[in-house]
Amino acid sequence: MNKLLSANFSRLIKNKAFLVSMACMLVFGVFISVKSYMNQIQYGTSFLVDNIFFGYAAVIPILCAAFCSLFTGTEYSDGTIRNKIIAGHSRASVYLANLLTCSAACLLMGLIYMAAVGAVGIPLLGAFHVDLKIVAVFVLDSFAMILSLSAVFVLLSMLNQNKAAVVAVSLIAVILLFVAASYVQNRLSAPEFYDGYVFTDSAGNSQTQSIPNPEYLRGNSRTIHEFLMDFLPTGQAIQIANMSAPRLWQMPMYSLIIVAGTTAGGLLAFRKKDLK
Repeated sequence: MNKLLSANFSRLIKNKAFLVSMACMLVFGVFISVKSYMNQIQYGTSFLVDNIFFGYAAVIPILCAAFCSLFTGTEYSDGTIRNKIIAGHSRASVYLANLLTCSAACLLMGLIYMAAVGAVGIPLLGAFHVDLKIVAVFVLDSFAMILSLSAVFVLLSMLNQNKAAVVAVSLIAVILLFVAASYVQNRLSAPEFYDGYVFTDSAGNSQTQSIPNPEYLRGNSRTIHEFLMDFLPTGQAIQIANMSAPRLWQMPMYSLIIVAGTTAGGLLAFRKKDLK
């Protein structure tokens, strides 16, 4: 395993997809910090670093999908995976080495964004307004989310030897997951009541009658939608990016369940896979 990881990380630091992704996250962190500061000056309103520190969470799923697919797909197209197994490495160690490498790469993408915002955004916008303990929990949640995304996309990549196909499938999958999470969020954010009509009583006083919203989720339906919002990695991404997660402590548990489930399934399937 150590030799596999050493070889993977040696290839990682030269990998164009990884270097481009790191550069994009660095530029994104600097840009959003400077842009927020300029908006603060232009409009005379306060822009908090809290609002941008986790902005990468909305972007990292797409980068993870592309990177994991390209990195693992290149191993297939170059015959590297087959050669590793011929050299005596177990299939489980090959799979886990790729999972650890891709997970580390995606975590570094998130870290470089946060480092950029910390280095540029905090001096320009000021320190966090929320408790640093809450920030730390969001950081841990975001890392757990990244691990779950990496596990999902490594699973897809290790079971499909066609690099172009797995890139397309992974990107389509992450888009569909974002669509699903956005739909769930919209359903959950529906107001319980609408401001209805205004009427005047016999004393001449105007009153507003609130009207119940038939689209407001209640009972089991709301519980299911809340679960989906917390369970889906893209649902977590939306909540983390906005630093708005009512069930903050549940999300990392769901992420770990996804990691365990996809890794176990991936190991079993890869063990039986016919490598051409």
